[in-house]
Amino acid sequence: MKKECKKRIVLFLVALLVGALGAMAAASAEEFNWQRFAGTRIRLVADKHPAADAVYPHIPEFEKLTGIKVEYEILPEIQARQKKVVELASRSATLDAFVIAWHVEKKGFYDAGWITPLNNYLKDPTLTAPDYDWEDFTPAVRDISTQPDDSVTFLMQQIDPWILYYRKDIFRQRGIAIPQTLDEMEEIARKLNDPANDFYSVVYRGLKYANTPVWCILLFKYGGDFFDKEGEPAINSPAGIKAADWYARMLRNYGAPGVVNFNWYECSSTFMAERAAMYFDGIGFAGQFEDPEKSKVVGKTGYTLFPAGPGGRYAGTFGGGYSVSRYSANKEAAYLFITWATNKENTLRVALSGVGTGRVSVLQNPDYIRESPMPSDWRETFIESLKIARLGLPEIAAVGEFRDIVGIALVNAIEGGDVKALMDEANKKFKQLLLRTEPERYR
Repeated sequence: MKKECKKRIVLFLVALLVGALGAMAAASAEEFNWQRFAGTRIRLVADKHPAADAVYPHIPEFEKLTGIKVEYEILPEIQARQKKVVELASRSATLDAFVIAWHVEKKGFYDAGWITPLNNYLKDPTLTAPDYDWEDFTPAVRDISTQPDDSVTFLMQQIDPWILYYRKDIFRQRGIAIPQTLDEMEEIARKLNDPANDFYSVVYRGLKYANTPVWCILLFKYGGDFFDKEGEPAINSPAGIKAADWYARMLRNYGAPGVVNFNWYECSSTFMAERAAMYFDGIGFAGQFEDPEKSKVVGKTGYTLFPAGPGGRYAGTFGGGYSVSRYSANKEAAYLFITWATNKENTLRVALSGVGTGRVSVLQNPDYIRESPMPSDWRETFIESLKIARLGLPEIAAVGEFRDIVGIALVNAIEGGDVKALMDEANKKFKQLLLRTEPERYR
């Protein structure tokens, strides 16, 4: 798994540095029949995310272009995932397309038979506009979008390595250097915490399920992995216990009150309200920090790689895209929408909102470089993160249940529970989960 992840990142960088890949179009965009499914109505379920905020206000453009009416629901991540599972499991014909988190749903949704493979659609010139250019996505993105049987199951919307946000104005005033290690970060937290004035050193996810990716990235930094060399669950290894202890200790000692209920929304709001010195999350949430209508930290936020641990420096990487439901009654119209939502123009919109993207042409677009609201350290951190990127969750079918198992242990650790005992229990439940959902591992 590690070699494959490294291969993906190397391929991404090669494509990024060499230049834009060749276009695959033969006909002009004007000749493509966008009105082929005029009068069709499609329905989409999406997760709340800055990428959605960048694209969805422009859906009327798609409706005018195609004559297709789009109904969509944007829900917080956990609620959206629950809704998708319920509708797909019931084979609902009224759910046509959905946003998929590849780090959570890629394997499980495909194994369940819920996703329409897109290979033939991508090859069909009557369904894929000539300027869509599938080859413009980096090899790593195309690889991530593809299942082991070579089925393409989603089109990438954003790629999201996790980084450290910090208050560069406060660091400068206090003469504090950017932390390079977890120990240095903890020492800075001791200096900056000021709960009497409702100011806290750190904020990151504490809510069950949402908190697990934080711990996973710390696990890598302490030299651990999800499985040992024999393929057995190993989240209670010394590295796993140290990662959970650091995670819980920092939030318990230097985090905002009620942090066990914080998902990224609450974390971002706390940071934007000038109530935290450091925030650790996906790079795609950064655009709002530079929006004067939302944020008090415009021009005050620094962007850097998350500090290294004893086991090295990694950027846990996540992402999302669009899939077409296998049970949709309007598969082709839904496919037309997801190609529009991930075309070059909309990918540029996503990039200009401060979200990481995987199209080479957009990353090299002079308009992106010139007009991006994000400062140079954001772009530099995005590129550097890709060099040390690592898939931020295990590639298993029941990722959601895994996140719950670890998430409960982390909440209890924040509240003062015995970290080793909690991780031992979590590891037992992880093994039971695998025996139930992937018994082939043990045959």
